[in-house]
Parts: sequence; C-alpha cells; structure tokens
Amino acid sequence: MLNFSQKQADLILIQCPCWTTYSPPYNLALLKAICQQQGYKVICLDLNIEFYNYLVKAGKQHLFDKPTNWYNNDFVYGLINAHLEFIDRCVQQILEIDSRVVGFTITGLNRIFSEEIVKRIKQKDKGKIILYGGPHCFRLEINKVLLYANPDLDAVCHHEGDKVLPNLLGLIKKDGRLVYCPGIVFRNEHNEIIDCP
Repeated sequence: MLNFSQKQADLILIQCPCWTTYSPPYNLALLKAICQQQGYKVICLDLNIEFYNYLVKAGKQHLFDKPTNWYNNDFVYGLINAHLEFIDRCVQQILEIDSRVVGFTITGLNRIFSEEIVKRIKQKDKGKIILYGGPHCFRLEINKVLLYANPDLDAVCHHEGDKVLPNLLGLIKKDGRLVYCPGIVFRNEHNEIIDCP
C-alpha cells in the first residue's frame, strides 16, 4: 500500500482492477495535473497494480490473464470474497486520506470491483462524495442507469473529466455539496437524479 506524508486532498482518483499491468493509468495522471494547475490537491491510487502485485505474491497473477472474466459477476465477486483482507486494506487506505471527493475511472472491466469498493467506503463514511467517470460513463442513458442502480454513487461525469473536474471541485468547495455542474448527472439531497448537460 502507498504511504503519504500528507494525507489530505481535494480529490482522490482511483483505478480499480482490472486494467493493464504494463503501463500506469495515464488518465489519472492527466486529471491530477489539470486539477493541480487549478490549485487542487489530488492523490491517485492505482488499486489495479496493487491488486496484481498482491496476487503475484500469492502466485495467482494468472487471474489477470483473461480480462473478459472481469465482466462476469461470479468471477469478480469470487475474487473479492477470496481476498477480503486486500479489499479492506484498500478501503482503509482511502478513508485515511482526508478528502471529501473520491473519483473512480469506470470501464466495463472494473465496474463490479469499483462498486464493491464504493459500497464499503459508504458503509464507513456516508459523507464521501463518490464520482464515476471514464469510458463506461459517456452515454447519458448509462449515467442514469448507474445512479438508479447504485444508491452509494453520487454523481457520474458524462463529459471529458479534464473539462469538468476543476469546475466541480470548485462548486463542492464553495457549496459544501453537489450542485448543478455542466457535464455531470448527480443525485441531490432529495434523492432526485439531476441531469446537467
């Protein structure tokens, strides 16, 4: 697990498994750089490579060999249930960082794993604002489905994150909650789904 000298941030960006293991998630680096240019502190967590390294130590790295397995609920939940200690450490690592907003890059391959991490974060801290973005979130219909299906999810970015995130962080800092921000769909305090085209 990563060790930070300062565990405070405006935003945590997370890449969950399954993703490639031969290059870091450049999307997190891009979003971090853009937000930092606007004065925000961002911490990135590559839980994908952490999980892969964890499996290497257990001699189980072959579980990454066939990415299409990660679309299968039974496969992913089997992995989660077999490695709850790792999952709990990831959640604890996230909660130890003083950040109100936690963003997840969502693809078809990592959606199930991400949902489990999000559920466990919200069980321990309902005040966290959970944001999804990425390739699985661009179509508006998917955004609304994600929000209706996942009560622990607070907002979905359906536009390019580099255009939306700095503005969204500024609004949250000013208002202390999610408010209308172009480029997202969010759940307000009355549990209504608000579309911000």
